[in-house]
Amino acid sequence: MVAVLDSDWAIILVVVALIVFFGGSKLPKLFHSLGSAQAEYKKGLADAQSSGSTSGVAAEASPPNERPSTGA
Repeated sequence: MVAVLDSDWAIILVVVALIVFFGGSKLPKLFHSLGSAQAEYKKGLADAQSSGSTSGVAAEASPPNERPSTGA
């Protein structure tokens, strides 16, 4: 699938499709939000590596070995 984007015409077609779909005025906002999301993701990865945490929030969200009550 990546080989399709190797040609210059395919890249031009994708750019034109983005401009038609989102409009010229919204593209800078879209790319800015994508860039800030990527920066935030990289910052989170760096923080997780520096603290040595690999389990993340998912381990904290579910209490260990608790059974739901049956209501009886």
